[in-house]
Amino acid sequence: MDLTEDERDGYLSLLNYYTYKMSSLGSSKYNYTDSERKIKFDEFVVKLNKEMKELLNPHDYKIHEDSFKKVIQLVYNKRGWNN
Repeated sequence: MDLTEDERDGYLSLLNYYTYKMSSLGSSKYNYTDSERKIKFDEFVVKLNKEMKELLNPHDYKIHEDSFKKVIQLVYNKRGWNN
């Protein structure tokens, strides 16, 4: 991605915020079932992508989207959500 320093800071800030939220879904304080966890995870992905689309130009958004799809697939595989 060809980002300015401010754009990169915004990108990393959003990415860190949402990946932290996603990683916290398994916390005992939420007591989510596996299916609830998947729903919440998917909701965070939608929110992340919406904000990224507003922040990034179309070319850089496509790079983000393609890269994050790989992360999503890894999470799905680890959690057994592909079935």
